[in-house]
Amino acid sequence: MDRRAASQRRILTDSVAFALCRGRAALGAVLCLFLVTASGCGYVSVSNYLEHIKTIRIPPVQNQTILFQLEDEMTTELRSRFNSKWTDGDDAILLVTVHDYEIRPIAYDVNALPERYRMRVVLDYEFRDNVKSKLVDAKRDAEYHRDFYVVTGRGEQPEDEQTARQRLLRDVVDELYYTLAEQW
Repeated sequence: MDRRAASQRRILTDSVAFALCRGRAALGAVLCLFLVTASGCGYVSVSNYLEHIKTIRIPPVQNQTILFQLEDEMTTELRSRFNSKWTDGDDAILLVTVHDYEIRPIAYDVNALPERYRMRVVLDYEFRDNVKSKLVDAKRDAEYHRDFYVVTGRGEQPEDEQTARQRLLRDVVDELYYTLAEQW
């Protein structure tokens, strides 16, 4: 009996050892596979898609609306944002035309007074690569909007028209920058 028990114990021990080795091998294979795939999908925050462009020219925004300050405000925002990547020059040009700007109430209080507005701007843009003489991107009737409250107690800080417009223009310029300069 002792021989038979010892033999069964040895078989059981060998089986457990074999299973542990297989488990370690499988774990090692999974770990290697994970490391290979994880190292291949690194996040890169800077795009190199227009690395031959070193400079950009942004002429004053063409403003076809009745809000005269829109031209200066948007031109300033565009130049500030795009000059974080490129300096002033002629490797590329960004042309922007704003042809619609409106503010309209979208929510009212119990006395029928506006408490929330939607600000909307519609524009055309054209981005040209002068080094390779090609059009990089263009869009007609690109529409952007921002909703804002003018009263307190609605979960958001109230804004006046100027503050809301500055935030809208900053959002528009950021989207143009990431679309055109970083290709995200």
